[in-house]
Amino acid sequence: MTEVKVEIQREMLYTVPLKYAWYGPHNDRTRKAVDILKRFIMRHMKVKEVKITQELNEKLWERGMKNPPRRIRVRAAKVGEDLAWVTLPEHKFPFERVKKEEKEEAAEKPEEKKAEGEEKKAIEDEGKTVVETKEKESKVKEKKRVGKKKLRKAQRK
Repeated sequence: MTEVKVEIQREMLYTVPLKYAWYGPHNDRTRKAVDILKRFIMRHMKVKEVKITQELNEKLWERGMKNPPRRIRVRAAKVGEDLAWVTLPEHKFPFERVKKEEKEEAAEKPEEKKAEGEEKKAIEDEGKTVVETKEKESKVKEKKRVGKKKLRKAQRK
């Protein structure tokens, strides 16, 4: 697998209890254990999607579908807002971490260009200046706010 540079927001070690996988049919236990692991990580890392590495998956399935482990120690990393990767503590994730220095350098360059582009657009729009467009935006927001207040008063009566 090619290694991609990714920013890790948070990394944690967890011991996940899988004992509830044993409640139910014996031929469905390991599948249920994988679901329990994913739900546990979703809840604790506050993400919507969980990816399990191949090593962890093999560890869960090494004793077959009828006999999963009762608990397992994992390392989870939150990547972005909605994604977490889970692996065994002794294994690496299938991506590289971005160093803070690299991230800061990459973030500085687009902001400068973006600011210049916004000023040019504002000036080009019918000869208006940046200050005039900002004043108009604030007036529109104020009108919306006043309109909402009137609606609330009317609803109370």
